[in-house]
Amino acid sequence: MAGETTLTKRIFAVLAMAARYRLFLRLFFLALLGLSIFLIVRTNFTNDLAEMLPDNSRSALAFQRIANSPMFNKVIVVFHLKQGVFSGSGLPQEIEKTAERLKDNPYITRADYRFFPESLSGELAGITAFLPQISAPPDSLFTSQNAQDTVRKISRRLYLPSAAGQTGFLRADPFGLNLPLYRKLDEFRSVSGASFLPNFPYLVSQDEKHAMMLLETTVPVSDAAGSRKLLDSLDKVLQKLPPEMEAEIISGHLHAVSNETILKKDIGTVGIMSVILFSLLFVLFYRCDFRSLAIPVLPVLASLIVLGAMTLIFRECLFFIVGMGGVVISLAVDYGIHTYAAVRSSRSPCRKLARLAPAIFAGAVTSALAFGLFLFSRISACRQLGFFAGTSLLLSFFLMLLLLPSLLGRRRKIPEIMKPFRFPVRHPVICTVVWILVFLFSFFILGKLGFQMDIRRFDATLPEITQMEKQYDSLFQSGPRPAMLLLSAPSRELALEKTLEASEILRSEKILIFSPSDLLPPLSEREKNLALWRSALNSGTLGQLEAGMREAGAEYGMKNDFFAPFFNNLRLGINTPANLPNLFRPIVERLISQDKDGLHTCAILFPDTPQDVAAVSGLFPDAPVISQDSLPELMSREVSTGILSLALMTIFMVVAVAFLFFRSAAKTVLALLPVCAALLLTGAFFALTGIPVSLSTLIAGIILAGLSIDYGIFMVHSECGHRDGNVFHALTLSAATSAAGGATVVFTTHPMLRDAGFTLIAGIAAAWAASVILLPALYHLKRPGKLLPLLFLLLFSGCRTEPFQYPEFQPVPPVSEAKDRMNRLRGEMPQSYLVEAGVVAEYYFKAFSMLTLAKVDLKKNEISVAGLTPAGAKLFELQGKNGIAESFWWLPNQPWSAYEKEASQQMMRDLFHIYTDLLPPEQCSVMEKNGKWEIHVDDFRKESTRTEYLFAGNPPLPVRKKCHKLALTWFGKRFCAGTLLWQISYYRYILQNGKWYPADIVLENERYSYRLIIRTRKIMETQ
Repeated sequence: MAGETTLTKRIFAVLAMAARYRLFLRLFFLALLGLSIFLIVRTNFTNDLAEMLPDNSRSALAFQRIANSPMFNKVIVVFHLKQGVFSGSGLPQEIEKTAERLKDNPYITRADYRFFPESLSGELAGITAFLPQISAPPDSLFTSQNAQDTVRKISRRLYLPSAAGQTGFLRADPFGLNLPLYRKLDEFRSVSGASFLPNFPYLVSQDEKHAMMLLETTVPVSDAAGSRKLLDSLDKVLQKLPPEMEAEIISGHLHAVSNETILKKDIGTVGIMSVILFSLLFVLFYRCDFRSLAIPVLPVLASLIVLGAMTLIFRECLFFIVGMGGVVISLAVDYGIHTYAAVRSSRSPCRKLARLAPAIFAGAVTSALAFGLFLFSRISACRQLGFFAGTSLLLSFFLMLLLLPSLLGRRRKIPEIMKPFRFPVRHPVICTVVWILVFLFSFFILGKLGFQMDIRRFDATLPEITQMEKQYDSLFQSGPRPAMLLLSAPSRELALEKTLEASEILRSEKILIFSPSDLLPPLSEREKNLALWRSALNSGTLGQLEAGMREAGAEYGMKNDFFAPFFNNLRLGINTPANLPNLFRPIVERLISQDKDGLHTCAILFPDTPQDVAAVSGLFPDAPVISQDSLPELMSREVSTGILSLALMTIFMVVAVAFLFFRSAAKTVLALLPVCAALLLTGAFFALTGIPVSLSTLIAGIILAGLSIDYGIFMVHSECGHRDGNVFHALTLSAATSAAGGATVVFTTHPMLRDAGFTLIAGIAAAWAASVILLPALYHLKRPGKLLPLLFLLLFSGCRTEPFQYPEFQPVPPVSEAKDRMNRLRGEMPQSYLVEAGVVAEYYFKAFSMLTLAKVDLKKNEISVAGLTPAGAKLFELQGKNGIAESFWWLPNQPWSAYEKEASQQMMRDLFHIYTDLLPPEQCSVMEKNGKWEIHVDDFRKESTRTEYLFAGNPPLPVRKKCHKLALTWFGKRFCAGTLLWQISYYRYILQNGKWYPADIVLENERYSYRLIIRTRKIMETQ
């Protein structure tokens, strides 16, 4: 403790200096506060999701491209008719008027609202004129036989009843050279999933009650302030619609505005709740000693000063970090509580504070270093949080040291709301055993812990906005939205060349795509095609073809100029290269954009399926792939990986700082117990309540580790020779204020802030209980040097988590369709197949891995299975029928040798539970609960049981099957589910040849306390 003694002397000197120059210090920090408030007021805080992504990662690159490219700065306006349908209504005229009004809007650069132009004849002429640039002339085009055959086919078509209205098309393109272009348009419709009625030139929904307009804007979706101005300007225009019509806006800008509004509201809520809760706590604990209110005021001062400094250091400051201010203040309040206890309860406050300050300083440094590790993160938001929290905590410590003693005044007896617990000291064995049981229970319950690392939880958009987007998809999307491959280059032509090359590669891989180069090839391709057409024109070949068509047409009574529109437009396009036709322009220009840095980007559309996204990402690893599902998953994975690495570094740092302070392994382990209790019991709390662990939970867990070590250091320091009756009181108030800090964000709307609040409340309660109950009990149980075996039992008990996660399910169809759906599903279930899988068997603390090959024959109700070690050695072989093992073989001279028969029968029963009876018997009643189907089947044949089936998704598939013993209710008149015997969860299915095969499966056998985890690798259908 030599280092601690030296630190005590230095702190005493600092305290003497602060008492001498207290007026100067107060004026200095007040001036610093005024400057910080000025900087804060002039700064625009954001909620930019890009700040949550690791630097230079694939997800950050993709999100940056989205933010910078005008391609994604879109606004959709959906018009609704309250009565009637589109044809015969005044909606077309109102759409035209709205488009005209939007021309004066400074934020709108383009408005598209037509599916095709009104004048199709003029559009056909433009396409034919553009044809020489898109494709080369076919070899068979200029033969005389081709002219005769073409005229003959046209003549026959003209005599058909269906030929009415087709004459213009036949004259404009007699050879069908434009048909490949129309097929490209059909590919665009298929890949994009867009659904419009072709009967109208406008973008009309299938029910003719809705129409849409697509707007392009200069406002990025990440600019909340600009988004608010944009939406306000659009609202003013749309308010001019007549009463029988209304309009809704669908845009990412709504998300930006909604998030900013919610976070501003939450920050206000945090501020109000902080003032109320902290004031009540200090009045309650210190019995209206109003000088104690300086304790929470100084951390607020420190936070404001640091926030002002952040505006000079960071390019953009996040609202989320400001929202965590209440939590940071609650952590910093601890230093003031201990300072108050030392100053107000001693005749020599400076000396007592100097003796206590090393422990306070160690706690502050530990917490600050824990946050300081965030500065090394690749995630900007983590760096901001690390700087804000770590610097605020250190500055709060120095403010408490320099300003608080002079503000508190003379000695005053501290009222005791709670007295230290004497039970842990008197009965340490009982307390220790109870805590061991609590730890063990928490360890076992962790198996129920769920995880939801979806970064989309940072999006706190209002539900009505999400509902509008779903309604838009149902109206104008016939399928899922496509994924996009973004290819960039310094110029438009280079981007088109890269797009053309990529399109050829993707089509060679049999991936369905639509590329802007399909309608607008790069300039080199256009000039090459144009040269071939000019050669045909200059050599007279084209003229000979025209003469041949004229002569052949005369034989069938056609006028000499019947094919003139085609040849005239073709010559016009050869002599003077035509511009992109109006029919193609909206599609092409939507898929080609130039960002503010001058970079040109082309987007290739392809189906948004996991297989296609993985294939495209593998073929083009350096190009961003924008996928509605895969991109958020990639973002979540990269962010969680970065946060987990920070968590490991934090744990290492907490251990190192505690050891450097105490220079004793036993005392270090004792000080770490509150940290372990906080993390373990918080995990148990989330497992029991069913709240999934999210990214903000991990961040709050890191904060919790830094806070909990303070409790451990203070308590061990108190027990090891520096006993003070006020330490318990200070720790209790510290825990109450920290929990109050967590409570301030529990009342917020943002789910990430709320999750962090729950984490802090549960963890702080556990850390406080471990500090004031477990640590005194352990210290009085034995000497610290002899406690290591028991402490390691408490510290290093592992955890068991769920190996798979359910996807987000669509709601099941109505119960009225259940019978038909079940009958259809019975025909889609396989009857005979081979399963190759990796299996992990867990039994208490043991886990055993193996490879299995099973043959399932549901026609004969037989299952055969063989198990191998990962090295390939055969472990066992079973064969059974109707759930009974008929033959078996096990590797001899192993621990299971005495129980081969029992193990074989139980394994065979479990395999039959897994692979048979996936569907309930017919004529079962179906109940709908929370968007899922639930079916109960009672069986009184051998052992009275109830099997519960749970179906989810559309098409509905069984996702859980569990079996209970049946028990009588209290009144003895009906049965209810009793003891759980087993439960099977089906996390994933493989659709192969029209059959649904269960893939990722977990069986939990509650009777024998083990579980099987089955990862299916391959399915082979057999006859």
